[in-house]
Amino acid sequence: MPVMKRPDEQIFASSAKDNEVQTFPNLTRGWGISFEQTQGIPPMEWFNFLFKRLDEALLYHLQRGLPEWSANTDYPQHAFVQHQGKTYRALRANKKKSPDIAMSADWVQWAGDYSLASLTQKGIVQLSSETGSNAEDKAATPKAVKTVKDLIDALNRNLSNYIPNSKKSSATNSASNDTVATSAAVKAVNDNANSRFSKQGGEVSGRITIRNGDYSGIDLMNDAKYRFILETKPHNNNDIGTIIYRNSAWENEAQIKIPKKTGTLAIFEEVLSQQGGTLRGILEIDTTNSFLRGKRKGNHGWYIGFQNSESDDAYFYHYIYETYVALKQNAAEFNKNVIAPDFQTNKGKRLSSALQKSDIAVISGSLTNGATLPLPSGFNQNQCRWLVSIKADVNIDRVKKSDLENTRTECYVDNNRRVVARVISRGGTHTESKTGIRYDNSEANYIVIGIK
Repeated sequence: MPVMKRPDEQIFASSAKDNEVQTFPNLTRGWGISFEQTQGIPPMEWFNFLFKRLDEALLYHLQRGLPEWSANTDYPQHAFVQHQGKTYRALRANKKKSPDIAMSADWVQWAGDYSLASLTQKGIVQLSSETGSNAEDKAATPKAVKTVKDLIDALNRNLSNYIPNSKKSSATNSASNDTVATSAAVKAVNDNANSRFSKQGGEVSGRITIRNGDYSGIDLMNDAKYRFILETKPHNNNDIGTIIYRNSAWENEAQIKIPKKTGTLAIFEEVLSQQGGTLRGILEIDTTNSFLRGKRKGNHGWYIGFQNSESDDAYFYHYIYETYVALKQNAAEFNKNVIAPDFQTNKGKRLSSALQKSDIAVISGSLTNGATLPLPSGFNQNQCRWLVSIKADVNIDRVKKSDLENTRTECYVDNNRRVVARVISRGGTHTESKTGIRYDNSEANYIVIGIK
């Protein structure tokens, strides 16, 4: 039989015009359907469809070589298909059995890109003459088998020259004289030695833990045998630990206790000494009873601040003389006579001689935060002096009791005579989440004295 010439790749009716190809109405019925629909005369459009279908099927096989596996096809034994780039042969008749199932009883890969063999999958295996490999995806050659056999034969011939396993020991703390240390024992001892810190010093890449009871510590000694010691304390002690400077007689010459408190240590230049110093910022006292008190020889001398936690009145109090000046809501109060020097106005008038009633004016009242402080009628700012104090604050009720320690008030008059009277809260549950600070407007009492 002559070999047929390969047909060209042209598809019948692939360039047909619109409506010249019409899907055959019933492929499984065949031409019989034409007697029901077209009086037994099939139309051109059906023939175009059928011949186009045959050419497409033929070109599919020319392109693929083997058809792709389909779950809807009945495959007989020895059928050939391709699936996901690999070719398979049917071991038995089957349907809906995917060829790519490992260890399949229905299909076997027969050509193309075989998978490598493994303990669970058939495939191509590589030969190896290695005798020291642990690989499970290679097969030993006769040469490798012979090499192992020769080694076993040599061992059998020289068995008397080998140390029996019963005389080998991996122990690193044995005092036995009739056993031999294994390489594992030697390595363990060597690793232990390498992991120890040399007495001559070195670098430690991990954490060092010193455990010596409740008073564990680090002892640094200089040439004079004076020691700098950092020492822990028992858990129930009030201190975390102690820094000690100890002499050669083991006597403490200096000692610093580190209390169990949370905070930040400051250097000497950043704090005020008990012997005094210069404060270059604002001293803010934020407590329920906020005041500043001075002593002399251990006795109270004076204080400036709130009298108690229930009052908003500010006092300047002298303990010895029992004299005070109180800045109250609507007045400034003195409990003793006020002695003032002779005042002179900017016009040269004196309180003791030329001061007239019209030369003095006093006004008072209360203002909200941000308001402008008024001046007496007929007086300018240079002729006036004033005092302001915080009024009982209506917004303090919004501050939770647990947050009072984080709350303070501000009350003053700026250079533009704008009154600042507000409550500032920090870190409490009622503060703003973005900044951590909340400002609540309040009111201020004021008194303005004008002297011409």
